[in-house]
Amino acid sequence: MRNFKIMAMGVGNLTDARFFASWEVDWLGFNFDPGSPQYIPPAKAAAIREWVTGPAIAGLFGLCGPEAAASARAMIDLDAAMVNMFADPHILACFPEQVPLIVEVVADTETDLAEVRAIMDRWSPYTSFFVFDFFKNDIHWHDIERGHPMDTSTLRQLCADYPVLLAMDFSPLAVRQIADKIRPAGFCLQGGEEEKTGFKAFDELEELLEVLQLI
Repeated sequence: MRNFKIMAMGVGNLTDARFFASWEVDWLGFNFDPGSPQYIPPAKAAAIREWVTGPAIAGLFGLCGPEAAASARAMIDLDAAMVNMFADPHILACFPEQVPLIVEVVADTETDLAEVRAIMDRWSPYTSFFVFDFFKNDIHWHDIERGHPMDTSTLRQLCADYPVLLAMDFSPLAVRQIADKIRPAGFCLQGGEEEKTGFKAFDELEELLEVLQLI
């Protein structure tokens, strides 16, 4: 049995959705933030949802305001919603209490850990998980091993204190090391563009998912 949660973020096509569903990931994350390069119209995400079963459907809203969130929810039923840690708190009113909230924390080289902890503490009463995103600022596991923007002991303590899913450009070796040393609640993997309609190579993702099934 897999010991970690898995979210597939940035799912933008049926090929991705079917692939991740076949691996029984916990969430398919559709990005409804119009400012994101991974944006998908809610109507398209709703159509994709009709063709897959298994994973929960998460709407990724970033810094969207309540109106954009309400508009997306009118088109697709959500099992979870993810917002940025600096999102308008009024966005909470857009989601029923039974829809779990996930809060995204974007790490960078100027990350103030005291401030991050304070923000996470404020969100904690409302959220089920935090996504600690190193991907957006191109921070890799070897950077953390060298202490930038935080060292491994600091990250391990954050994951002990909060339910954290890590988003990073993982290698299979890094996933094993992170699982052993950091013990997060789970991992976020990235969807992407098809090479052509209905076709995409998943070799690297398959290798990662095979490792996650065993650790």
